[in-house]
Amino acid sequence: VPWADFVRNEFPQRTAFIAQPAPLGSPLVLAGNSASDQSSLVMAIGPEGGFTDEDVVLAVAAGAKPVSLGPLILRIETAAVALAAAL
Repeated sequence: VPWADFVRNEFPQRTAFIAQPAPLGSPLVLAGNSASDQSSLVMAIGPEGGFTDEDVVLAVAAGAKPVSLGPLILRIETAAVALAAAL
């Protein structure tokens, strides 16, 4: 599924987060506390090399909250586990 289609179809219907390196994203704990309905979440972790600026703009425009997993760039396998554990 193209990113733009995924964002357009999935993000407005759920509490959405997009992982961004610090300082671009809010600390995950703070962002998670602001989620009104955590029963339906979508969490986006970028590909190797990260999201493009356009990817992030699309996600934020659709309601995603940028969150940080800390000061380090994590491998996708580690980022997925860290994000799931934090939420």
